[in-house]
Amino acid sequence: MNLTITPNFTQYKNSSNPNVQSNMCGGGGGLSANNFKKLSARGLKLTGLLDAPAVNNTLAPLSRDTVSFGAGLRADKILSQNAFHSENLGGLNMEMATGVTRRAEAAMQYLETTVKRYLSKLISSNEADKPIQELQFRIKGGKETFKKGAAVSERRGITIENSEELKGIVEDLIGGRIILREDTKGAVKKVLQSLGKAVQDGKLPITQIEIHRPIVDEVPVDIVKRFRRDLGINLDDKKIKEMQKRDFFSYAAPNDIQEFKRICRGRFRNLEFSENDSPVGYQAIHLRVSLPNGYTGEIQIMGRDVEAFKEFEDVYYKAKGGKIDKDRYPETAKRLSCLAPLKSDGDTPISEAEKLEWQFRQDTMQDYTFWTYIGQRLKGEKGYKSKVSEKFLVAPQYLLDQGLGFNQMAPVIRADRAAYKAAQKAKNG
Repeated sequence: MNLTITPNFTQYKNSSNPNVQSNMCGGGGGLSANNFKKLSARGLKLTGLLDAPAVNNTLAPLSRDTVSFGAGLRADKILSQNAFHSENLGGLNMEMATGVTRRAEAAMQYLETTVKRYLSKLISSNEADKPIQELQFRIKGGKETFKKGAAVSERRGITIENSEELKGIVEDLIGGRIILREDTKGAVKKVLQSLGKAVQDGKLPITQIEIHRPIVDEVPVDIVKRFRRDLGINLDDKKIKEMQKRDFFSYAAPNDIQEFKRICRGRFRNLEFSENDSPVGYQAIHLRVSLPNGYTGEIQIMGRDVEAFKEFEDVYYKAKGGKIDKDRYPETAKRLSCLAPLKSDGDTPISEAEKLEWQFRQDTMQDYTFWTYIGQRLKGEKGYKSKVSEKFLVAPQYLLDQGLGFNQMAPVIRADRAAYKAAQKAKNG
């Protein structure tokens, strides 16, 4: 099985409709049939297999939302203007959500204090035997909690009537992140051993373990060329097989995970465990934790290079789901508007041409995201030295033309964040 997305370029090359347009992206815009033909004529190869059948994957990197520092985007909701808007709000409102987040401080402090207590000896910026670069902690804001509660109630078909139910349903309301400076199997083993000690001491009740990783069976020729040029590594089939053999794309060795599971099950018999093949290449270990006062938290373990990219990819993820906060990201939302679910204009239905172009853009974006995550993971490989002149993998020309490259959008996202932070600071005096 090859999870590489191969958009069906033929459907655009042969289109005779001169009005193949979609909602405009800030950096470019919808592509006409003639422009698709031009791209084909100059040999654009997104995956090296232009005429292969399309793979219709959804956009979601994960089976559910995760800590942002992700609910799957269901196929039957992908073009709906009502996606992520629950009809089962029940008693859920902003006042309830704000109250829940305000009262979460004690639970968050417990998580932070406990994790630091057991992992402090592993934190360093440069000592080889201390693999953790940084620990991060946060609580979702009231607006985020309200949106998450509404999305989950929609997905599960349930109502939220009170604060206790909201606390239980938003499992990542409180979040922690363990960022690894050195993301080798040995380094992760040390982290799991320390967390396991916290579990055994009854200080960290872990109820769920999720392993997120990509599955790579083969690499199209043009992807190999792109990585050689941009990252300076020969990512051919032989290299991929070698990496798979030593389980490179998982952060932890199977034996270490099994031992960690055994320890967690010793304290919580109903421990949930899953290994998720990520369609966008995301790589991390997620742990769900029961916290004081009925709160639930999530701890993520990942390498610093993957973490650096996830902070930007998460913004794209929200844009693709129509969930981006326009108050926080005004310019970003405008430039990424063409990634959002299509909406009909009044009584005018969405045309088949618009759907085709939209799906092509999603497939291309997912392919680009997949290989960027792999590139970030490769940066953490021992002995690997990047030759890339930019922070992230360079986008295919189709996406560059529309201003959708990660390196293009990174300064825009940073600027929006800085402006919002300054405005909030001024507002709060």
